[in-house]
Amino acid sequence: LVIDEAHHLPATALDRFACEADLSRLTWIGKLASRALRVGQLMQIDDLADIAIHASHLQTALQDAARLTMDVYGDILRAPRQAYGASSLARFAPSSSTSRARVPAGALPAALHEPFAQAAHHANGLLVVLRSISKALRSAMRERPDEARRLSTLYAQLGVLAPRLEAVHATAQLLLQDAVEGAPPAAKWFTLTMDGDFIVVKAHASPILPGNTLRNHLWSAVRGAVLTSATLT
Repeated sequence: LVIDEAHHLPATALDRFACEADLSRLTWIGKLASRALRVGQLMQIDDLADIAIHASHLQTALQDAARLTMDVYGDILRAPRQAYGASSLARFAPSSSTSRARVPAGALPAALHEPFAQAAHHANGLLVVLRSISKALRSAMRERPDEARRLSTLYAQLGVLAPRLEAVHATAQLLLQDAVEGAPPAAKWFTLTMDGDFIVVKAHASPILPGNTLRNHLWSAVRGAVLTSATLT
């Protein structure tokens, strides 16, 4: 592995492995489950019954996470809008404003462990099924090139929503991760924004230093690496 402009690597790694999950706008889960079930039946994938189970439990877990987040951090998250006074004036608060509640020392409150553990579990279950479907689609495209256009359309219908599922899984895992001894904990925080009259709560997590992240996701996967840069120190 050769990486040029390696002085950008730490910032790139932190940006790449930072993650967020929308805990409020969840209609995509039903859409993804419906598409996965339809495409999975076409590809004759086993265990499709798991799709509906995982999707239902995932949505419930994220709803619980949003509710409990507001129970724990609601005073902090609502504070910027409450500064506008009575509810009759709240509509004048900037709709684009975002309030944040940071998790001290990266220690997720006990009340939030269960919903995020459930979210991680069921997101992973859906990802396993999606990988099976994707593998079958890729194989079919190779074996039946005359149907490649139709199959690639089916692949894209799943692909457009799959990143949201991956983001939920990654965010839940990092939120639940305890700090390694001697290493700084991951940064964890929640945000609240207004989408019209709709409250949007998001969970965020990010490594603080890139060393362990690069070690686990990059260096351990290659036999050797050369980093080059005119400004590398």
